[in-house]
Amino acid sequence: MRVIILAACLTLPNGAASTGAHQLPPAKPVPTIAWAPKPVKTPGYSGIHKPWIKLADLKAKHKGETTWRELLVDDGRLTAEYFSAAPGTKVARRFHPDTREWFAIVEGEVRVEIEGQEPLTATRGSLINIPRQTIYSLETVGNAPIDIAAVTRRLEQLEVIARDRGYAIASASAFAASIAAIETWAAGLAERGIVLVPITAIADDPAGATTVRVP
Repeated sequence: MRVIILAACLTLPNGAASTGAHQLPPAKPVPTIAWAPKPVKTPGYSGIHKPWIKLADLKAKHKGETTWRELLVDDGRLTAEYFSAAPGTKVARRFHPDTREWFAIVEGEVRVEIEGQEPLTATRGSLINIPRQTIYSLETVGNAPIDIAAVTRRLEQLEVIARDRGYAIASASAFAASIAAIETWAAGLAERGIVLVPITAIADDPAGATTVRVP
């Protein structure tokens, strides 16, 4: 009986890497196990801390005040405050050496200047994040707080009047939040069968018109 042995030699192009059995799979991370004591009875809230803080309660507490602040959290690790500031109020240039700062705009408009960034005007719903060791400053701008939900309700009222009388007149302040809400509302007018025209289009109407004031 004859035995035939076939031999072959495979070579890789210069610079190519082998993907054979000699290549080891990446090492898997070692799981970390940590133990922490848990009290039998959950500790309650102490000092100023509460499980639920209602904005309406804060405003009622400071009724009649234009500029005020309320400390909400201070547990040695985290600090949270609520600020209310009149238009024109400024926070001078400053920075935090060891921790970042972030805040949310609940009402009104705030001009924010952050080192290395273009200045911006933050409105209701904005979240501002300032890294540690970064200089920033703030200024409350505008003439009055603005509520986007209220603007939307006024615009809906305007549509009801226009459908009832055939037209309606509205005026608005030039707040950034108001302009943004009006732009969003106006974009869908054609689909709802309403046309936005200059006030001169109905200036000579003898029947008069109802004016809706938008914040």
